Amino acid sequence: GTLPVVGLLALGMGLQNAVVLRLGVPDLTTTVVTRTLTGLAADPWDRAAVRRVVSVAVLFCGALAGGLLTIHHGPRWALASAVVLLLWIALAGAVRAAERPAR
Repeated sequence: GTLPVVGLLALGMGLQNAVVLRLGVPDLTTTVVTRTLTGLAADPWDRAAVRRVVSVAVLFCGALAGGLLTIHHGPRWALASAVVLLLWIALAGAVRAAERPAR
């Protein structure tokens, strides 16, 4: 029951962090939203602040979509959507990394 789902979610979060770290996306901390919000409150408003606002908005939209899927169609659909999206992003990251010239 619950243990395999928790394991899949933990694996997904780890993969999500690895992909974002590998792609070098600035100001997008996937599991530590607190840092992004703290940066918005404490740092001067510049281009980085705009990226942080967009990051928070994207994370909010993802949470909203997952919540609505769970409420209306059950947790399996929300989890399946998250897995498909994660695999798609990981594939896009792998293709991008393969296209980079060797250093």
